[in-house]
Formats: sequence, structure tokens, C-alpha cells
Amino acid sequence: MNGMRLVIVFTGVALFLTQPSVAFSAGQCSPKSYREARLAMTSRLLATGYSKAQVSFLMRNTDHMTSALRSDRLNNNGKVCGIDSAKAHVLGCLDKQLFPLKRGSNASLDEVN
Repeated sequence: MNGMRLVIVFTGVALFLTQPSVAFSAGQCSPKSYREARLAMTSRLLATGYSKAQVSFLMRNTDHMTSALRSDRLNNNGKVCGIDSAKAHVLGCLDKQLFPLKRGSNASLDEVN
């Protein structure tokens, strides 16, 4: 089951990062840097039960995919914030998609409809 969750998370990352409307129209500057957002995502995945090797794989691929985002392709709002903020915003949105429950909830992600 854990392998299937890894595939789902990786597919979610891949699909999310290929959406140009998300990646290039950040809208608001991220309060976190990409590094901070990456650390937060890493911690969330580890806390959810993914192994260090799985998290390393996911984050390495996330880094690879976000490195393809280019500052010259940002819309006006994104240009004001900069590419680091846009990449952090992508990870923040991804976090909301992967972990729809509020922090501190005791409910399992499997219980979310």
C-alpha cells in the first residue's frame, strides 16, 4: 500500500507542476522561500509515514521539475515576487492538495472523501 501512495504522490507532484496556470501565475508572494517550503513538505511526508528514501526520491524529482520553471515565463504578479517565491507557492499549493486536512486533525487521509 505504501508503494501505491508513493506513486500517487509522485503523480500528483508531476501533474501539479505541469499546470502552467499554477506554475506561472503565483498571484501572491509566498511568505516562505522555496527552501523553507521544501523543508516543510519533506517534514510533512516523513510525518505521514513515507521512508527517507521515498521522500528523498519525491523531493529530488520535485526539485528537478521546479527547476524547469523560468523567471521569464512568470506573469506580472509572479515577476514582482520572483522565481523563488513562485516555486515556494507551487509547493504550498501542492501541500494543500496532498494534505487537505487541517493540521492537528486526527482523521486519516484515507477517510477524506
